[in-house]
Amino acid sequence: MTVLAAVLAFASPAPEIRGGPESGVPIELRVETFQVGPGGTDTLAEDEARLLPGKAALLVREVTLSSPAGRPKGSEKLSIKAEIRIEPSSASRLVLRVSSRVNVLATTGDIPLPRSEIRREVTAIAAEGASQLFEIYASSALRTKVTLNVRWFSAAEEEGGDEERLPIPLTARVYEVEGSNAILLSENQLLAAVGGKAEATFNRSVTLQGDKQGGKRVRQDRVEMALSPRYQIGKSLSLTLEVAGEVVTLAEDGNASHPVSHREDLLLTSGVPSTVEMDVSAGDRGKEGWERVHFRLEVLATF
Repeated sequence: MTVLAAVLAFASPAPEIRGGPESGVPIELRVETFQVGPGGTDTLAEDEARLLPGKAALLVREVTLSSPAGRPKGSEKLSIKAEIRIEPSSASRLVLRVSSRVNVLATTGDIPLPRSEIRREVTAIAAEGASQLFEIYASSALRTKVTLNVRWFSAAEEEGGDEERLPIPLTARVYEVEGSNAILLSENQLLAAVGGKAEATFNRSVTLQGDKQGGKRVRQDRVEMALSPRYQIGKSLSLTLEVAGEVVTLAEDGNASHPVSHREDLLLTSGVPSTVEMDVSAGDRGKEGWERVHFRLEVLATF
């Protein structure tokens, strides 16, 4: 059995779907390449891959189709390239998108050689373990089709102690965005292994314009970030980002607190930052002396 090559696809990660195939949980992808013709169905190849939802696997192979018994002899040698992308659909289903390219490299007998590449793209929704058939090529001369049988299964977490898991360098940055400008407020260099957690806290005080009576006002911002790597597969890392904290207005006539809370599963590629945008609004602009603060959190992993 051949292993499919994992493809780093720059796709936005899908939101977490609780109780089903979440964006951070690995998927086992199994693909059988069938030849279907007058003589029945034959398996040409079996392949598998382990990847994360939102990513893709690339199937590359050459196969030869032969004429069925009783017909004039002939054959076609094919080059197959198929990208299989998976995305969460519901609590128990995935979207399978197959983009294929088939080239006829050579023929024997009286079969003409096609000049153009055969391209197809098909999408289907599949439950765990269910077969989905994708026809990628049909030979009229041989009366034979090439079909991919694609199935997926939730993958169990790999066993192994913490001593076997190397820490992953992580960078956590906090920006304040004002219009088109992003001002870096904090940068933290962290380490966390798969199954572990790294934490960082940002604090600052912002002096505000005094109220109508001349009373002093100060805004205190606190953002706490917890980064938890969940799975690493090749050059893909599933990481959960949890954010907590508060934005507090301190004034002589009373304080006002606005909580900060967010959780998101991120799919990271080594060296490529992923960002999360967060807005916090004041309850009463006139009373608190500010209207809105826009934080941008940036997470980067190197592995």
